[in-house]
Amino acid sequence: MDSLPTIVLLPGAFITIATFDPLLPHLHELGFPTIVASYPSASSAEPYSASVTKDTEHIRNRALLPLLDDNGKDVILFAHSFGGIVGVGAAVGLGPKSREGKSYKGRVLGLFYVAATILPEGRSLRDLTGGQLPPSVQQDQPIAGMATSDGSTVPHATAAFTTPAPKPAWIEGEFSGRRRYLRTMQDASFPPQFQSMLVQQSGVEWDVVDIDAPHEAHSAQPQMVASLLQEAAQRWTST
Repeated sequence: MDSLPTIVLLPGAFITIATFDPLLPHLHELGFPTIVASYPSASSAEPYSASVTKDTEHIRNRALLPLLDDNGKDVILFAHSFGGIVGVGAAVGLGPKSREGKSYKGRVLGLFYVAATILPEGRSLRDLTGGQLPPSVQQDQPIAGMATSDGSTVPHATAAFTTPAPKPAWIEGEFSGRRRYLRTMQDASFPPQFQSMLVQQSGVEWDVVDIDAPHEAHSAQPQMVASLLQEAAQRWTST
Protein backbone atom coordinates (compact mmCIF):
# COMPACT_ATOMS: atom_id res chain seq x y z
CA MET A 1 0.00 0.00 0.00
CA ASP A 2 1.43 3.36 -0.99
CA SER A 3 -0.54 5.38 1.54
CA LEU A 4 -1.90 3.71 4.62
CA PRO A 5 -5.25 4.80 6.06
CA THR A 6 -5.50 6.44 9.44
CA ILE A 7 -6.95 4.20 12.13
CA VAL A 8 -9.50 6.02 14.29
CA LEU A 9 -9.84 4.03 17.51
CA LEU A 10 -13.05 4.22 19.53
CA PRO A 11 -12.97 2.81 23.07
CA GLY A 12 -15.70 1.14 25.03
CA ALA A 13 -17.58 2.69 27.92
CA PHE A 14 -16.10 2.99 31.41
CA ILE A 15 -12.48 2.81 30.27
CA THR A 16 -9.84 5.35 29.32
CA ILE A 17 -8.20 5.67 25.94
CA ALA A 18 -5.18 3.98 27.56
CA THR A 19 -6.92 0.72 26.68
CA PHE A 20 -5.26 1.02 23.27
CA ASP A 21 -1.72 1.57 24.59
CA PRO A 22 -0.63 -2.05 24.01
CA LEU A 23 -1.96 -1.96 20.42
CA LEU A 24 -0.63 1.37 19.22
CA PRO A 25 3.08 0.39 18.92
CA HIS A 26 2.12 -2.55 16.70
CA LEU A 27 -0.01 -0.36 14.44
CA HIS A 28 2.74 2.25 14.21
CA GLU A 29 5.31 -0.42 13.40
CA LEU A 30 3.10 -1.45 10.49
CA GLY A 31 3.01 2.17 9.35
CA PHE A 32 -0.54 3.10 10.30
CA PRO A 33 -1.22 6.63 11.57
CA THR A 34 -3.63 6.53 14.52
CA ILE A 35 -6.06 8.77 16.36
CA VAL A 36 -7.73 7.71 19.61
CA ALA A 37 -11.11 9.36 20.14
CA SER A 38 -13.14 9.94 23.30
CA TYR A 39 -16.77 10.79 24.05
CA PRO A 40 -18.45 13.75 25.78
CA SER A 41 -20.56 11.26 27.77
CA ALA A 42 -17.43 9.88 29.45
CA SER A 43 -16.66 11.71 32.70
CA SER A 44 -19.37 14.19 31.70
CA ALA A 45 -19.88 17.32 33.79
CA GLU A 46 -23.48 17.49 32.52
CA PRO A 47 -24.63 13.86 32.43
CA TYR A 48 -28.32 14.61 31.94
CA SER A 49 -27.60 16.40 28.65
CA ALA A 50 -25.58 13.50 27.26
CA SER A 51 -26.85 11.25 24.46
CA VAL A 52 -25.63 8.77 21.90
CA THR A 53 -26.42 11.31 19.18
CA LYS A 54 -24.19 13.94 20.79
CA ASP A 55 -21.36 11.43 21.12
CA THR A 56 -21.81 10.48 17.46
CA GLU A 57 -21.78 14.11 16.31
CA HIS A 58 -18.64 14.71 18.36
CA ILE A 59 -16.79 11.84 16.68
CA ARG A 60 -17.96 12.90 13.22
CA ASN A 61 -17.12 16.61 13.60
CA ARG A 62 -13.99 16.38 15.75
CA ALA A 63 -12.33 13.23 14.44
CA LEU A 64 -13.64 12.05 11.07
CA LEU A 65 -14.41 15.16 9.05
CA PRO A 66 -11.13 16.94 9.84
CA LEU A 67 -9.24 13.88 8.61
CA LEU A 68 -11.41 13.29 5.55
CA ASP A 69 -12.17 16.82 4.40
CA ASP A 70 -9.34 18.97 5.73
CA ASN A 71 -6.50 16.49 5.28
CA GLY A 72 -7.81 14.16 2.56
CA LYS A 73 -7.01 11.07 4.62
CA ASP A 74 -8.62 7.68 4.19
CA VAL A 75 -9.82 6.20 7.48
CA ILE A 76 -10.65 2.84 9.03
CA LEU A 77 -12.88 2.90 12.09
CA PHE A 78 -11.73 0.60 14.88
CA ALA A 79 -14.63 0.22 17.31
CA HIS A 80 -14.51 -1.62 20.62
CA SER A 81 -17.64 -2.44 22.63
CA PHE A 82 -19.71 0.78 23.08
CA GLY A 83 -17.67 2.36 20.27
CA GLY A 84 -19.62 0.23 17.82
CA ILE A 85 -22.68 2.40 18.41
CA VAL A 86 -21.11 5.84 18.45
CA GLY A 87 -18.37 5.64 15.87
CA VAL A 88 -20.30 3.88 13.16
CA GLY A 89 -23.16 6.36 13.37
CA ALA A 90 -20.55 9.02 12.73
CA ALA A 91 -19.49 7.36 9.47
CA VAL A 92 -22.86 7.48 7.71
CA GLY A 93 -22.48 8.81 4.16
CA LEU A 94 -18.69 8.83 4.35
CA GLY A 95 -17.92 5.55 2.60
CA PRO A 96 -16.08 5.14 -0.71
CA LYS A 97 -19.10 5.32 -3.03
CA SER A 98 -20.65 8.30 -1.26
CA ARG A 99 -17.39 10.20 -1.67
CA GLU A 100 -16.94 9.46 -5.38
CA GLY A 101 -16.94 12.57 -7.54
CA LYS A 102 -16.69 14.87 -4.54
CA SER A 103 -13.97 17.46 -4.12
CA TYR A 104 -13.00 15.76 -0.85
CA LYS A 105 -10.44 13.00 -1.11
CA GLY A 106 -10.84 11.16 2.19
CA ARG A 107 -13.10 8.14 2.66
CA VAL A 108 -14.05 5.73 5.44
CA LEU A 109 -12.72 2.52 3.93
CA GLY A 110 -14.07 0.00 6.40
CA LEU A 111 -15.51 -0.86 9.80
CA PHE A 112 -13.38 -2.98 12.14
CA TYR A 113 -15.29 -4.17 15.20
CA VAL A 114 -13.75 -5.81 18.26
CA ALA A 115 -16.44 -7.30 20.52
CA ALA A 116 -18.44 -4.23 19.59
CA THR A 117 -22.12 -3.49 19.95
CA ILE A 118 -24.20 -3.65 16.77
CA LEU A 119 -27.30 -1.58 17.42
CA PRO A 120 -30.07 -0.70 14.92
CA GLU A 121 -31.30 2.86 14.53
CA GLY A 122 -33.75 3.97 17.20
CA ARG A 123 -32.76 1.40 19.82
CA SER A 124 -30.73 2.02 22.95
CA LEU A 125 -28.20 -0.15 24.70
CA ARG A 126 -30.74 -0.57 27.50
CA ASP A 127 -33.25 -1.92 24.96
CA LEU A 128 -30.65 -4.44 23.87
CA THR A 129 -30.33 -5.77 27.43
CA GLY A 130 -34.05 -6.27 28.02
CA GLY A 131 -34.96 -2.81 29.30
CA GLN A 132 -32.54 -2.95 32.22
CA LEU A 133 -28.89 -2.03 32.39
CA PRO A 134 -26.67 -5.00 33.32
CA PRO A 135 -26.25 -5.73 37.06
CA SER A 136 -22.58 -4.79 36.76
CA VAL A 137 -23.58 -1.17 36.09
CA GLN A 138 -24.03 0.96 39.21
CA GLN A 139 -26.24 3.95 38.45
CA ASP A 140 -25.96 7.41 40.03
CA GLN A 141 -22.31 6.80 40.83
CA PRO A 142 -20.22 8.80 41.61
CA ILE A 143 -22.91 11.47 41.07
CA ALA A 144 -26.52 11.51 39.89
CA GLY A 145 -26.84 10.80 36.18
CA MET A 146 -23.51 9.00 35.97
CA ALA A 147 -22.74 5.30 36.18
CA THR A 148 -19.79 3.08 36.92
CA SER A 149 -19.22 -0.58 36.16
CA ASP A 150 -17.32 -3.41 37.82
CA GLY A 151 -13.65 -2.74 37.21
CA SER A 152 -14.35 0.57 35.46
CA THR A 153 -11.81 3.37 35.36
CA VAL A 154 -14.04 6.14 33.95
CA PRO A 155 -17.64 6.99 34.95
CA HIS A 156 -20.09 7.34 32.07
CA ALA A 157 -23.32 9.28 31.65
CA THR A 158 -26.24 6.87 32.01
CA ALA A 159 -28.02 8.67 29.15
CA ALA A 160 -25.45 7.24 26.74
CA PHE A 161 -27.02 3.83 27.40
CA THR A 162 -30.68 4.88 27.42
CA THR A 163 -30.95 7.24 24.42
CA PRO A 164 -31.65 5.90 20.92
CA ALA A 165 -28.87 5.23 18.45
CA PRO A 166 -28.74 7.15 15.16
CA LYS A 167 -28.57 5.44 11.79
CA PRO A 168 -25.49 3.19 11.61
CA ALA A 169 -23.08 3.13 8.70
CA TRP A 170 -22.92 -0.66 8.70
CA ILE A 171 -26.40 -0.80 7.15
CA GLU A 172 -25.21 1.09 4.07
CA GLY A 173 -24.55 -1.01 0.98
CA GLU A 174 -21.25 0.66 0.28
CA PHE A 175 -19.80 -1.09 3.33
CA SER A 176 -20.61 -4.51 1.90
CA GLY A 177 -17.34 -6.45 2.03
CA ARG A 178 -15.94 -3.75 4.33
CA ARG A 179 -17.18 -5.01 7.71
CA ARG A 180 -14.97 -7.17 9.92
CA TYR A 181 -16.01 -8.40 13.38
CA LEU A 182 -13.54 -9.92 15.86
CA ARG A 183 -15.53 -12.25 18.10
CA THR A 184 -13.75 -12.56 21.44
CA MET A 185 -14.12 -16.19 22.51
CA GLN A 186 -12.93 -15.76 26.12
CA ASP A 187 -15.17 -12.76 26.78
CA ALA A 188 -16.87 -12.93 30.19
CA SER A 189 -18.59 -9.53 29.97
CA PHE A 190 -19.77 -9.79 26.34
CA PRO A 191 -20.14 -13.53 25.66
CA PRO A 192 -19.40 -14.76 22.15
CA GLN A 193 -22.95 -16.13 21.85
CA PHE A 194 -24.30 -12.63 22.41
CA GLN A 195 -21.89 -11.21 19.85
CA SER A 196 -23.06 -13.83 17.35
CA MET A 197 -26.67 -12.81 17.97
CA LEU A 198 -25.85 -9.16 17.28
CA VAL A 199 -24.10 -10.05 14.03
CA GLN A 200 -27.00 -12.20 12.89
CA GLN A 201 -29.69 -9.67 13.83
CA SER A 202 -27.91 -6.90 11.91
CA GLY A 203 -29.18 -8.45 8.68
CA VAL A 204 -25.95 -7.65 6.82
CA GLU A 205 -22.87 -9.73 6.12
CA TRP A 206 -19.82 -9.44 8.39
CA ASP A 207 -16.41 -11.03 8.01
CA VAL A 208 -16.37 -12.69 11.44
CA VAL A 209 -13.01 -13.77 12.85
CA ASP A 210 -12.81 -15.63 16.16
CA ILE A 211 -9.98 -14.66 18.45
CA ASP A 212 -9.04 -16.50 21.65
CA ALA A 213 -9.08 -13.41 23.83
CA PRO A 214 -11.11 -11.59 26.50
CA HIS A 215 -13.23 -8.48 25.93
CA GLU A 216 -10.28 -6.13 25.41
CA ALA A 217 -8.60 -8.30 22.80
CA HIS A 218 -6.51 -5.37 21.59
CA SER A 219 -4.86 -5.26 25.02
CA ALA A 220 -4.51 -9.02 25.52
CA GLN A 221 -3.37 -9.90 21.99
CA PRO A 222 -2.29 -6.65 20.38
CA GLN A 223 -0.02 -8.17 17.75
CA MET A 224 -2.73 -10.53 16.53
CA VAL A 225 -5.33 -7.74 16.39
CA ALA A 226 -2.91 -5.48 14.51
CA SER A 227 -2.25 -8.27 11.99
CA LEU A 228 -5.97 -8.85 11.42
CA LEU A 229 -6.47 -5.13 10.95
CA GLN A 230 -3.60 -4.94 8.47
CA GLU A 231 -5.11 -7.81 6.48
CA ALA A 232 -8.48 -6.04 6.28
CA ALA A 233 -6.86 -2.71 5.40
CA GLN A 234 -4.97 -4.25 2.49
CA ARG A 235 -8.19 -5.62 1.05
CA TRP A 236 -10.24 -2.46 1.62
CA THR A 237 -7.56 -0.20 0.21
CA SER A 238 -7.22 -2.19 -3.00
CA THR A 239 -10.95 -2.17 -3.84
